[in-house]
Amino acid sequence: MKRSSMSLILMFLFVLGLSVNAQTGKNGYTNGDLLLASMPEYEEVLKQLQSQRQTFEQNVQNKQVEINDKLTAYQQQRTLMTAEAKAQKEQELTQLQQQYEQMVVNYDQELKKKEVELLNPLLEKVNNAINQVAKNKGLHAVWKSDALLYADQVNYVDITKDVATVLGIQFQDGAQ
Repeated sequence: MKRSSMSLILMFLFVLGLSVNAQTGKNGYTNGDLLLASMPEYEEVLKQLQSQRQTFEQNVQNKQVEINDKLTAYQQQRTLMTAEAKAQKEQELTQLQQQYEQMVVNYDQELKKKEVELLNPLLEKVNNAINQVAKNKGLHAVWKSDALLYADQVNYVDITKDVATVLGIQFQDGAQ
């Protein structure tokens, strides 16, 4: 019983605290994805990632052709091979397949690492601009606009255009 009433009191205080915060301070929200996608540098990042992805895909495809060619040659010649030669060729094919699978995993990891490396400076610029606008406007918190289901215009301010201005981005009509 004590625990139940204590939980109710804590929940009441939490809700009261949220209500007081909403009434005493402004919060902002912004569309960070739109800001990022609108940065001129973002297009260059996408081009670099696409170029690297194409190179990786070509290398993977070349390796697959190599494996298929060796498998076809083995299948055509296996009736003429000794048991020892068959075992050796099958081992070679198994190793090639394992190398192929490892190459795919490595390329995927390398591409993800490159994406983080290229996007982090842009994300940092967006974050710094958001912080600057929030500080200038005296906001208590800034939320992602896609996480908000409802925001009254008294306590929540859309700062996307302000952040875009700090970043030197101009939106086309209706882009926000």
